[in-house]
Amino acid sequence: MPAIDDQPPSQHQPRPRLTAFLLGLACIGALYQPMAARPVAAQTVAPAAQPVRLLVPFAPGGGTDVAARLLAERLQAALGGSVIVENRPGATGSIAAREVARAPADGHVLLVGTAGTQAVAPVLAGSRSAFDPVADFMPVASIGTTPNLIVVPGHSPYVSLAALVADARARPEALSFGSSGAGTVSHLTAELLRFHAGFKALHVPYRGGAAAFGDLVSGRVQFMVDVPVALVEQVKAGALRALAVTATRRLVSLPDVPTAAEAGFPAVQSEVWIGLFAPKGTPGPVVQRLTQAVAAIVRDQAFAERLATLGFEPLGGGPEQLAALLRTDRDRWSQLVDGLGLKAD
Repeated sequence: MPAIDDQPPSQHQPRPRLTAFLLGLACIGALYQPMAARPVAAQTVAPAAQPVRLLVPFAPGGGTDVAARLLAERLQAALGGSVIVENRPGATGSIAAREVARAPADGHVLLVGTAGTQAVAPVLAGSRSAFDPVADFMPVASIGTTPNLIVVPGHSPYVSLAALVADARARPEALSFGSSGAGTVSHLTAELLRFHAGFKALHVPYRGGAAAFGDLVSGRVQFMVDVPVALVEQVKAGALRALAVTATRRLVSLPDVPTAAEAGFPAVQSEVWIGLFAPKGTPGPVVQRLTQAVAAIVRDQAFAERLATLGFEPLGGGPEQLAALLRTDRDRWSQLVDGLGLKAD
């Protein structure tokens, strides 16, 4: 994969097609701003000299980061110039989200948001949330979706999800589960299992999934939920054992692992979607241009196949589909959070 250009904006020399595209964004944006707020330099030279920046709310190397870089590589070709991926991990996505929400609404700064950052974290934070996922952003396009895997150490005595649940019920709070962080989909999917299966267990949050794997493999925590891209290779190597996938279908990469419904827990369904968001107020024609570009990329067979290797099913829907995904997940996780009385740590 060609490297993503991550030099500061001042070092980029825009290519003709990108210059034309960004000049178009500048002109469209100018129509939506008061005349007094449009100095000549801001209408032409400055926007044309900027790359498009995709802000990822996670550290490099995870599924969202890899998918964002695949998208950026192809957006560069579609727009004719630099599209940069910048990682802003921390605060369950709030650092990246705040930066994008406060950025100029001209299409140059976009958020690669997920179900976790846009639905789960704001629901848990409630009135303390640093941003409003609906009021502060405009949905651009859905990129892909992936289920979660429920896993235990490879040497664990639990050979099925039913066995894990039975022991957890018999020994309340004796078991612990790791997550990629408090308020993440990893965390709440485990809570979803705990809620519907009727047992108590201790939550141990980590700073990302990778930080939790060592304790999981060693047995310091007894189970964990995370996305396949982070777990499949360790499952295949025997370091971890997958008990169930939280989707309506089995994974192609792990065809012998049952769904949660097949394992006896049909209510335990959870998927992590990835989507592109722009700051609120971004002109409609700018959003439409970006939506069309992403849709064309996601329809490409090579891109879809690469996403599949990460455990993602390509989506490629527009603003309406992404808004619907966000609305559905906010409702789902709100019910769980209220039912269990969960709060952000």
